[in-house]
Amino acid sequence: MLLGYLFIYICRLPEEYPVLELIKLEKTWAIAMLICFALTHKGKFMPFSGGKMLLGFLGLVLASGLWAYDFAAWQDISYKFFKICLVSFLMVNTVKTREEFACFMTAVVMIFFVYELKSLIEYTNGRYVYRMGLVRMVGIGQTYNNPNSFASTVCLTIPYAYALFRDSAIPFRRIVKPLLLGLFVLSAVCVVLTGSRTGFASLAFLAVIYILANKHSFRNFVLLGVAFVVIWTFTPGPQKERILSTIYSKDEIELDYMSEKTVESATVSAESRILGLVNGFELMCRRPIGYGVGGFATARALVGGPYGLRSHNLYGQVMGELGILGIILFGALVVGCIKRNIAVIKYEKSGLFEYAKANMICLVLLLFQGFAGHMLYRYTWYWIIAYTAIMLNLVRRDLALSESRA
Repeated sequence: MLLGYLFIYICRLPEEYPVLELIKLEKTWAIAMLICFALTHKGKFMPFSGGKMLLGFLGLVLASGLWAYDFAAWQDISYKFFKICLVSFLMVNTVKTREEFACFMTAVVMIFFVYELKSLIEYTNGRYVYRMGLVRMVGIGQTYNNPNSFASTVCLTIPYAYALFRDSAIPFRRIVKPLLLGLFVLSAVCVVLTGSRTGFASLAFLAVIYILANKHSFRNFVLLGVAFVVIWTFTPGPQKERILSTIYSKDEIELDYMSEKTVESATVSAESRILGLVNGFELMCRRPIGYGVGGFATARALVGGPYGLRSHNLYGQVMGELGILGIILFGALVVGCIKRNIAVIKYEKSGLFEYAKANMICLVLLLFQGFAGHMLYRYTWYWIIAYTAIMLNLVRRDLALSESRA
């Protein structure tokens, strides 16, 4: 039931097929899943490391409705965020053994594989957006489907695919491993076609990390160089110029496809991220408790920012919407998650250290991507907390069994 819900959620089935929205598939499935949980677990949630902090942050998000500057936005976002946190708690209470965890992570990564593949098929059939002077690939559905969000999703899938590739405990290994190799290629193609500069930088970061972390780094460096040449050769001209605009100014690029105005608009887009950070800080200074979930877009006009424009910056979003307490609680969530993953990495006997490393890499990517996106309520943060809690429970259980045998 849980994996079925994740498939519906990630692949945005009701958004893709309106008939499923008419029958309220996601809500109906969620209710059935909760009934199953109540019958099998007597409705009791097992406490886990980081759970209280997550509940505290959820409480702040819900309580911010009392002072929300945009109450309608608070209602919409807080409802969706509550569902994300609920799924995180269900994950921890459902996956309880090493074998279940391997099966669970395999299923999750394969769901993302389907998501990326269907998005690419729809792109080839003419589904895209024309933005910043080029045709850009988008994800399926409407949620998290814009080029930057989609590229972020793709990049955040790669670390877990790599962990699965290294895990000898995954089911149907002979079938899954070739699919994972295909996923790596598919991910690179999708990121390039989105034209997302943040996505391309994240992809380059992942490549460098895995080359340096591998014993055969020189061989992998050569293979990566060959792969880069092949991908760059088949990359459309507009995407090439878009990627180059990350490093060079418009005067340093020989423009064949994009106009100078388009490159300038990309520069303005980058500057808007900085403005979102500044406006967020100014809003926090004006009201230390923030302007409530979803209130940034309308409240930023109070400090001279553009009315109705979202922050496009994670750190500005936290400061502007949840204030000082939001910084403390969200910071504690991230730092605590890092510490727990370090604890899992130190206990190598569990065979879970590759997944813990994947969690750490994804957290770094999210913090980096946060400079270019308002992603505070994105599900990835809170699912990483759930993955970490599951692994820590498995490590502690393993240590307890070892001590009892001794």
